[in-house]
Amino acid sequence: MLSIWVSLCKRPSEQGRIDGPRLWPALVTMGFPHLPKAKRTRSQVFHALNSLRDLRNRVFHHEAVWDRKLDRRHAEIIETIGWLNRDLAAALEAHSPLPTTIDKGVAGFRAQAEAIIK
Repeated sequence: MLSIWVSLCKRPSEQGRIDGPRLWPALVTMGFPHLPKAKRTRSQVFHALNSLRDLRNRVFHHEAVWDRKLDRRHAEIIETIGWLNRDLAAALEAHSPLPTTIDKGVAGFRAQAEAIIK
């Protein structure tokens, strides 16, 4: 589903095509009702979603992501979810274990990872 949104935010959707609809700027207000006006460009939305898609793909392909500034990426993910649904973003932020896991570092996570593997 994320890849579909990334594709809809590419340049052809902004410029319009002879055989298809011009989605921007109408898509931004319908698709992202809580997106701040300062970020309501196709380019900014595309880069935010594409960055999340890249991280998701790396995780799903079992690549190491510890060096990817996960605390910043986590905040970006929560912000992006907030563009769609503010209540969901607030709930996820309140209950996400990621900040605690990051604070503990690799050593703090090792025991949890080993327990999962066993």
